[in-house]
Amino acid sequence: MWLCIYVSSVAASDLVLPKFKTVTGGVIKFPYSLQPSDENNVYFETFHKISFPVWKARKSKITFFLRGFFSKDSHLLTFINRSKISFGVSYQRKLHKTFNVSASVKYDYDYRQLLNQKKTGVRANVSYFYYKSWWRNMPADHKGWFRQKS
Repeated sequence: MWLCIYVSSVAASDLVLPKFKTVTGGVIKFPYSLQPSDENNVYFETFHKISFPVWKARKSKITFFLRGFFSKDSHLLTFINRSKISFGVSYQRKLHKTFNVSASVKYDYDYRQLLNQKKTGVRANVSYFYYKSWWRNMPADHKGWFRQKS
């Protein structure tokens, strides 16, 4: 009795791995708010999120993510000056062509620089995104203004 095992090699061009997706953003506010105590207070925040899809269907997907966040202000308010690292898993579902729902569970490591405090914990989040645009489906001879809701 002979046992034969055939191993076929997969060429690198045939192997398609999911791609990392990144998003980054931030804001600078001056003054931070319209409260008298925030006069001349400059606020800065930035974030960077890297996500890696692990499962995808026609209207759903599951991703793992890593997110970094940093904020600072010029008045050195203790609740604003912080940095945070989060990692977790997210489930996104497209319920309609203009309506998406997302649920995530993540672990946060939050560091408050001025207080030298470290806080950690698990957080859950449910969010939605709705976007409606009439522009794409308007006839070519339409003479109206660009209209959208989001």
